[in-house]
Amino acid sequence: MRFPAKLGVFISTPSLEAHILAKKDQEDLELMISHQLLDDALPVAQEMVKNGAEAILSRRGTSQLLRNQIDIPILTFPTLTTNIISSVSMAPTNHGKILLTSPIRPFANLGLIRKLLSVELIQCVYHDTKSLRDMLLKYSEQGCRIAVGGMVTQRFAREAGLEFFELLSSEEEITDTFESAIAVVLSAREKKMKALLYKTIIDATSDAIIAVDANLNIMVANSFAGTLFHYKTDSL
Repeated sequence: MRFPAKLGVFISTPSLEAHILAKKDQEDLELMISHQLLDDALPVAQEMVKNGAEAILSRRGTSQLLRNQIDIPILTFPTLTTNIISSVSMAPTNHGKILLTSPIRPFANLGLIRKLLSVELIQCVYHDTKSLRDMLLKYSEQGCRIAVGGMVTQRFAREAGLEFFELLSSEEEITDTFESAIAVVLSAREKKMKALLYKTIIDATSDAIIAVDANLNIMVANSFAGTLFHYKTDSL
């Protein structure tokens, strides 16, 4: 019987939350769910790893911040051009400029979206919660009345006096991301099992085995080699 994949999931929008909660009872998944995002997500992600998370899923802002700090696979729920079009088209165009919040790096194809929907769409690229809050306040003072984004945007949009519209997530992309995460977890498990089997075999022999790379650095040593040279195997 296959053990369920243990996944940490950071929820950033109501639509994402609805799709993820629908997956919570799947037999092949064990989910650790958090609403902390961006820089607030790091300590939660570290705790998830301690509790056995094998991969983490989030929207792109949080995932990019976590990749430099967490040593398990980080997968991103994609934001497609169609998601942006669906979200922006929900906002009333007679309210003037529409602010689209974008974590870390800008979204592509906004020129096409502006022409297609005939809207004045401004992209707000931020790097953490503080920069997002500051930018929303700044654009509010410059005449923006609508903000499109995730839950953190929603929180600061209220403070800035902006009307909020959610950046939607589609069920298809969420399902694909979960399937990719399960595949990554199963692949990692298989590699660990092969490594354990290999170690068991070489430790069972009565000969000393040492494998080196092209620079004569020791890559593998069995337990008898450690005994022979009076070193712990992991220090060879």
